[in-house]
Amino acid sequence: MSWACFSVKPGATVRAKICLYAACMSFPVCAQEEGADSLHLNGKQMHTVEVQADRLKWNNRTVASQTLIKEDVEKQGITDLADALRRMSGTTVRDYGGAGGMKTLSVRSMGATHTAVVYDGMAVTDCESGQIDLSRFSLEQVDRLTLVVGDNADIFVPARNLASAATLYLGSEAPFFREKGNHTEMRLSSGSFGYVNPRLKLEQRLGTSWSMRLQADYMRADNRYPFTLTNHSLVTTEKRTNNAVESGMAELNVYYRPASATRFQGKAYFYDNRKDLPGPVVYYNPENNESQHFRNAFGQIHFRTALSGGLSFQAHAKGNYAETHYRDRGLQYPGHVKRNVYRQQEHYASASVLYVPMSILSVSFSSDYAYTMLSSNAIDVRRPWRHTMLESIAVKLGTDVFTTTATLLAAIYKHGAEEGHGASDARRLSPSLAFAWHPVHGRFSLRASYKDIFRMPTFTDNYYTWMGNRNLRPEKARQLNVGATVTGVREGRMRPRVEVRTDIYYNKVRDKIVAMPMNMFFWNMVNVGKVDIMGTDAGVSLSLQPSGWLRTELTANYTYQYAVNVTSPSEKYYKDQIAYTPRHSGGGSLALLTPWMNVSIHGTGMSRRYSTNENMDITRLDAHHELGIAAWREFGWDGIGLTLRADVLNLTNEQYDVVRLYPMPGRSWKMTLILNI
Repeated sequence: MSWACFSVKPGATVRAKICLYAACMSFPVCAQEEGADSLHLNGKQMHTVEVQADRLKWNNRTVASQTLIKEDVEKQGITDLADALRRMSGTTVRDYGGAGGMKTLSVRSMGATHTAVVYDGMAVTDCESGQIDLSRFSLEQVDRLTLVVGDNADIFVPARNLASAATLYLGSEAPFFREKGNHTEMRLSSGSFGYVNPRLKLEQRLGTSWSMRLQADYMRADNRYPFTLTNHSLVTTEKRTNNAVESGMAELNVYYRPASATRFQGKAYFYDNRKDLPGPVVYYNPENNESQHFRNAFGQIHFRTALSGGLSFQAHAKGNYAETHYRDRGLQYPGHVKRNVYRQQEHYASASVLYVPMSILSVSFSSDYAYTMLSSNAIDVRRPWRHTMLESIAVKLGTDVFTTTATLLAAIYKHGAEEGHGASDARRLSPSLAFAWHPVHGRFSLRASYKDIFRMPTFTDNYYTWMGNRNLRPEKARQLNVGATVTGVREGRMRPRVEVRTDIYYNKVRDKIVAMPMNMFFWNMVNVGKVDIMGTDAGVSLSLQPSGWLRTELTANYTYQYAVNVTSPSEKYYKDQIAYTPRHSGGGSLALLTPWMNVSIHGTGMSRRYSTNENMDITRLDAHHELGIAAWREFGWDGIGLTLRADVLNLTNEQYDVVRLYPMPGRSWKMTLILNI
């Protein structure tokens, strides 16, 4: 939603003003772009803002992006965040199996460390590994998720949000109250393999401008699911062991939304996860004694206001603490137990200014600073730290026919340690450029974009005992994308609506960080990797309403990725597909929506891939597919809403691995009860 909309006053000319700003303003300033937002004025909702959002949605298609809202999640039978991402084209989710099992996201074969996760406007970070475990987030926490490749079309964002090859935006919106000043949602899910997940959400109006949302949930599962183990001619049925998980989350959000161009959001978050680590399946030795306890707490605030003279200002601040305890029991360790402890701290602040001198032009400047520190008994220096300074300047020029954005990101990294030698310092300029042409507004759009970006080595890359290398250079990536979106709507009895989206891309990664053997016993992290990536993403959605009681929703996506290692022609794996990247992958869903029952049939699949960069038969993972079905019904009386939902996952009981030797669950079920008061 643009800041211009916050300046309108209730009255007879409100609709005209909103439509005028919708036509003129080409920049969004919400972290959750490309969606219909609503304007809150004295507790009232102005639905005409949806007109503006639809126009901004088309003006913002300078980059490849995909969005799912809560309604999409229900209609497509999506069960969790990892499942939602698998329904998007260009994504590879590395899943270690079971509820609560670690899940990481790679976009267009760039790797999980090149994918940022932004939660309510601010990045979620992990200086230790650089990878965000997506199993810690649930779909119930967010109202919208958007995957953007390249820079966000919204230029009024912190500089850190522009510092990755791809970004997953998880966004929650301020609660809206019509008559009652409060809302309560209670949700209970239960399913196969000991899965239980109760959740509570409370929303309360605290006056004309203040509101709050409190969320809490608990999840546990033993994950002792059966799987088929094949050892040449011997085929046996085993059960996954040492795979139990237990986690809890609590989150408090406070919102300030006055009837002026000012908004504030504060968030306090706590997450605690204890899980056994099942390890790979090894013939005749199914036992594993590893476990991990992860705890994370952070507080963040976001303030934004519109000033005079076409100026807007926003500020972000965040304090983050994370702690990981790893334990492995075995006779080979002193005391028969190995313990590794990692503690992270980060302090982050950002300030941004947006200037709109005319309706078709906007300029943004952002300055960010972060201090990150890690302590661990598994690294060979004492308490390494990193100062990160990021500054970005972005320009956006937009009309009804075209939109152009140009961004320049400047980054400076300073390293040190309390004892020992810190990693090498680094600085770099990263430009990006994007253009969109939409000659038929709301129907057809062409886009092209280029981005030069990098990712810094993680603390594990720099400092891990016997492997870390303090002289590593950043991984450099160049991304080129060309795409189109076509939307068609026909009036009539069937009232069909169809949207087709396709993108062709080329990525080049240089100075890729890989582990190389220095001798028989010693490995080291070095910059030697080179990867060329070419591919295409395609998606289609079709909505039909043949009668007043039936609506059908069809979605499908497809991805082709040619991602090969070109480090050295002398290597055996030269031009082999990089690890865990299928050439072909895709998914789809068909939903039948009626007043009596809603049903969704959905599926995902991928072609064969390899667990190492050397494509050999022994490292091959076979192609697989997974089908599922969901059915749900909503009831309501006297202001109380009740939803009953049933899911059957992996309907055909397909046996497969996403990660080699980590078998996925077979057929399973889940029941969900949702009560809204």
